[in-house]
Amino acid sequence: KETFSDSYYWTPKDAGAMSQLLQKITFSRKEKGMPTDDESVISALGTLLSSIKEGWIFENFSVTNINSKYNEIVAQAKRRISPKPSADIGVVLQNNSPDKYDSPQEKRWEERWNR
Repeated sequence: KETFSDSYYWTPKDAGAMSQLLQKITFSRKEKGMPTDDESVISALGTLLSSIKEGWIFENFSVTNINSKYNEIVAQAKRRISPKPSADIGVVLQNNSPDKYDSPQEKRWEERWNR
C-alpha cells in the first residue's frame, strides 16, 4: 500500500500463491540454518517485497507474479548486495595439466590393453 497507494485486492488464487511463497521462503531459510518461526518468515517476506524496486515484476506487482518469479527476485537481490564480475563462475583451476590424471596403475592398464 505504501508503494502503490492502493489496497491490494485479494483473490483465492492470491491466497494460494502466498501460501506457496511462504513455503519457498521457509525452505530457503531452513537450508541456510536460519530461523523459520512465523515472525522470521514474515520479516523475510517484507525484505523480499521491499527488494522489488524496478522492472517487470515491480510494474506487474501481484502475489502470483512474485511467487512465480521468486528465484529471479532472490537472484536480483543477491546481485545488488554482492555484485561479482560476470566472468567469475567461482571455479579455481589449480592444475590444468591432463597429466594429473595419469597414475602408475592406469599406465600399466594401458600397456596391457595396447598389447
